[in-house]
Amino acid sequence: MQIAGLRATRSVVVACAALAALSCSKDDIPTTPPPPFLFTNVEVSKFVTPPVTRVLSRGASYVAKFDVSYTLSAADDAQRNNLEVLAVVNSHDVNGNFVAVIGSLAYTPPLFTSAGGVVTDSIGFTVPGSGVAYISVGARVVTRGSTITDGGKIGPYWSVQ
Repeated sequence: MQIAGLRATRSVVVACAALAALSCSKDDIPTTPPPPFLFTNVEVSKFVTPPVTRVLSRGASYVAKFDVSYTLSAADDAQRNNLEVLAVVNSHDVNGNFVAVIGSLAYTPPLFTSAGGVVTDSIGFTVPGSGVAYISVGARVVTRGSTITDGGKIGPYWSVQ
């Protein structure tokens, strides 16, 4: 009896999925335009190690593992040999204000073999002993040898005790 019920439920789910697929037009399905893109963007994955539910301890050392996705605008793609992706571990006070960079990595060409991609890496860092309530991973596209940045993003936060 249960098997018949499961088969009937599965048939209903398949039928609903087929109807939903038929009701969608090609315009309903989002697509990424071909590169170069309209604007430069960097995103830090929300899936990081250690998990954001973990509370970090003052004075302890950790390794943050993360993914950084980037896309370059047409203007930035034209000068990609002058760019790098900078990933940083930041410390923040109790109000969420930036305190200091406590770890960083820069990725330079030949990373930029296309106008978009994903970097998977890790940064070791030590949590400061005082004045810090949160730690975050951030990333941005930087012009090498300059402080000019574009598309910077702060990713997940860890709390500190």
